[in-house]
Amino acid sequence: MRWHIFGSRSPLPGYFPPFARFDGCQQEAGPVFFELNVGAVGFLDTDRTGALYRTLDLEQSPAQISPVFASLLSMLEGRKASLGADRWLVMPGAEAEEHLYSAGTACFMRLLHSAGWRAHFCPLRSLTYQDGVLRTAEGREVGLLARAYFANSPGTEVVEQAIREGPVELLNPPSAHGNKGLFEVVADPALPWTRVLCSRETTDPEGQPVDLASYALASRCQLVLKPSDGHGGRGVLLGANTDPDLWERAVLDAVHDYPKGRRSILQKASPIPSQSFVGKRGEDVCLHRDCNAFLFEGVFGGLAARLSPTAITNISQGGGAVPVYVV
Repeated sequence: MRWHIFGSRSPLPGYFPPFARFDGCQQEAGPVFFELNVGAVGFLDTDRTGALYRTLDLEQSPAQISPVFASLLSMLEGRKASLGADRWLVMPGAEAEEHLYSAGTACFMRLLHSAGWRAHFCPLRSLTYQDGVLRTAEGREVGLLARAYFANSPGTEVVEQAIREGPVELLNPPSAHGNKGLFEVVADPALPWTRVLCSRETTDPEGQPVDLASYALASRCQLVLKPSDGHGGRGVLLGANTDPDLWERAVLDAVHDYPKGRRSILQKASPIPSQSFVGKRGEDVCLHRDCNAFLFEGVFGGLAARLSPTAITNISQGGGAVPVYVV
């Protein structure tokens, strides 16, 4: 997998969504990826941060910032012919999550507009489908969708019908067990041991047979528990940093919720490297760092990184985006 992502211009084998991001970090053996995300807003932090760093005149030839947004535009260009002149790229968000996307997504829309794209953000509930056309409340015809909502959000039925009947393409489709759960079916040194948590027999990271729920309760300090289709680090529990009673409740709730379609992921913890940086007042600050690979139709399209005071590096959890320089 490392070779396919970093060393090949061929796509990863099998089906791959038009755009995706592997979140991970650099370890001694090489990059390790602990999440697959297909959220659209992650492109924004990378592009804005790169633009800011360019104004600081820090780039030294032959170093250059890894070009994520340019790769996104290149992927979209290939769809212009099928999109049609009157159709829009729309990013719908569920009502409960709209506040998470308002400012950031507005900026993302402006970036797309500046590149010549007819792009619009709207509430998921405002979309209507009639006579073979998906429309926004303003009457804009939709050709491409970038999902900014969870798969079980109210209002998805309209979008699903439009996609099923063909006039609309969804650029970041969900999977049956959530995108993070896909790692269970892939055996690769770049991926940690991962299981969709439910009441069943399976094997532990050493290949020994275990009851999954019992193993999760007994091995808290070696594990991470998180929602299978979430964002922003919300609901992520690092077992080593979690109160045992809270961990037990979370594990039992996850097992209980599985038949209801709410999936949680159990994963072997991956240490996130940290190092000392200079803080705002000149003091030493210890920050964790990750490194995330963007893929477009399964082909590598750029890198981004985040620095965070905690091992959960998401922006909404206190992390900050920084560009990656290619030297």
